[in-house]
Amino acid sequence: MATLQWQSLDQGGSWTQQARAKDFLSGYIALEEDSPGNASGGWVRPLRFTREQIRALSSVAAWHPALYRAQATSTAGMCIEVKTRATRIGLEVVREAGLARVGDEMADVSEDGFSVDVNERHAEGVLDVHGEGLVVVDLSDEKKSAERLVRLWLPAFSPCRVRSLFASADVAPLPKRRTLLVLGGSAAQGQNAHDPGLGWAQVLRREANLEVINQGLLSQVFQPSALSPLAGNVDPDLIWIAYGGAYRHEECYAGALERDIRAALGVVRRLWRDRPTWIQTPTPHDENARPSAARSCWRELPDILARISERWPQFELVDGDDLLDADASLMDDADHPNAEGHAEMAKRIGRVLAGKPPITEREREDRSLPSFLRERGRADAMRRPIASPELKDREAAELAEDEVLAEPAEVAPIAEPELEASEGELSLLSRMSEGDVDEAAAKEVDVPEGKSASLEATAVLDARALRRALKEGAPPRGTSRVREEDIDAVLSLFAEGPLDSVPMEQIVLRGLGKMSYASEGFATVDLPDGTRYFWGTDVIEAKRAMARQTRPSLAVVLSPELEGVLRRTFSANEASMPYTLVVYEGTEPLPVEAELDVRTLAPSWASVIRKAYSFPEGASAAEIAHLLAKGQILGGFDLDNQLVGFIGEHPDGALGMLEVFPRARRRGFGSALLASKANEHLGKGWTPFSQVMAANDASLALHKAVGFEVVKTRQFYIPMEGAR
Repeated sequence: MATLQWQSLDQGGSWTQQARAKDFLSGYIALEEDSPGNASGGWVRPLRFTREQIRALSSVAAWHPALYRAQATSTAGMCIEVKTRATRIGLEVVREAGLARVGDEMADVSEDGFSVDVNERHAEGVLDVHGEGLVVVDLSDEKKSAERLVRLWLPAFSPCRVRSLFASADVAPLPKRRTLLVLGGSAAQGQNAHDPGLGWAQVLRREANLEVINQGLLSQVFQPSALSPLAGNVDPDLIWIAYGGAYRHEECYAGALERDIRAALGVVRRLWRDRPTWIQTPTPHDENARPSAARSCWRELPDILARISERWPQFELVDGDDLLDADASLMDDADHPNAEGHAEMAKRIGRVLAGKPPITEREREDRSLPSFLRERGRADAMRRPIASPELKDREAAELAEDEVLAEPAEVAPIAEPELEASEGELSLLSRMSEGDVDEAAAKEVDVPEGKSASLEATAVLDARALRRALKEGAPPRGTSRVREEDIDAVLSLFAEGPLDSVPMEQIVLRGLGKMSYASEGFATVDLPDGTRYFWGTDVIEAKRAMARQTRPSLAVVLSPELEGVLRRTFSANEASMPYTLVVYEGTEPLPVEAELDVRTLAPSWASVIRKAYSFPEGASAAEIAHLLAKGQILGGFDLDNQLVGFIGEHPDGALGMLEVFPRARRRGFGSALLASKANEHLGKGWTPFSQVMAANDASLALHKAVGFEVVKTRQFYIPMEGAR
């Protein structure tokens, strides 16, 4: 098997071939070369992080800037790859000192240096040397005439420069393969493998025949600013994200953690939207051997990652417990796998990349119960009886029918005056604070009731119609016109179905507002009343865009990572008002099971609705009059032709104002009204959605029982006074 030796550059040797080492380098994204005028030139420094990334890693925003700066220049995951019949190969190299300190602890990087593979077999032994010299691979024990693949691994925890490659026979580079980008912490970099070629990312390269760009970094966490500079510098086919373990050892807060994760994954999303991406939760550790920091939020991490990964089809969540058995024989310390553990991780990650489960059922059955898994309470959860979804939905619906709203006074259908509604859109803020009473609503005029609502299906608007709506919608206040290509990008993005963007999409689709900023990473929509919707995944893009926008009267934040930027940009100190977004994703009409005659209510019903509506702060008299004039409130009538409830919608198109009178509850009328209004929107080619305010659990349960999907992304309103 191959062996490694070290010799000084002036020793010479019987080399028949000489080539530039950089032509055989793999695993880098940038090369820094000596200037041509330098007499001792020809040296190149391969980098796995760009210089812009290194500057971001060294900033005050980083957790350990000195450590990151030093380790970002290390050659982890890089190697010289050649096909050759040579029996000796020499690499001209300068190995520099590398810092490996985390706080007061030295990272275990013993036996780091140079190692070698031959024909996909890893040779034992590491050549741990520093300085300038020649790393010689002796292949004399191999078959003399056979062509072989030789992979010379560079150090995982220190930087190197290389110049020439020497050989005793011809050498050829390997053909291009699929590229895997690894974003992760110390285990991804290769810590505790004790060999630069035995970290899991390096083993995966060897066994899955991949090009691998390894951006694993000691103690690294989700840092959005360090990912943005990758734009245009690497074009991966696959992406594996393995941050998280470092949160266990330091103070952190779940809210800030979730914002950072959303922002970082938003950058990944913007840069490589069509690339399969796997997000790994942390692997097992020994809590007894090294207890977690008292104020660490690491226990929240798996749930946060699960919520975010559900947001985009691109991301697939992988349980770290399935990648590494909680077995002491696979661990080198409390947190990191040994070489055998790295090999197990590589095998199971390879299965995932191939579209298979990381662990077979037999392996799952055979492995013993872990003794030091993270405390997630899974065992207790598995022992608890779980009601069937059908039973839970039925119980929830019954509860919602009874408790969806407070009890209003008994009402009877009486004729009410027809009201002239304002032509302008009414403020969305009126659903949260009581508006002024329209004095004109007090006049009594006999007006006949409206006709039944038509639910006939209409043609679904296509992309061209949506583009026209984006360009020609209601005029924004002081914002610029978006470009055609930006509109196309947003259309493509929305077409993939991120549920948290549904309100913005529907506002534009229905012509209720206009796109005032559009990019793949950030977008805003303005309503005529000064309300602005904010959606995005790229906080850096958002910061630049918001700086050029006017101050909205009400901010509706669809992406929680934008909250901090929004508050700083517009000096917003008002409290956020959270709500839960629920969306009906289907295209088939919802069943209306109750015996209920659903009709469009005429303006004559204004005072009845105003008196019966249990949340007067949810819609002013003027807004109710406006909705009735536009035919946007449906009423439900029982077999005795008595009004038993109603449902409307808000200026942004969200379903709302659902009310069932006390005498008619627990008969399915609430579900019938909600389904009827949703079907009305479906018939127009729209996606029905509601924004359920916090603490309205009954309404949320009703929506779920009818068939709406709960969007887990935290969304909220931020009212703002004055104008900038």
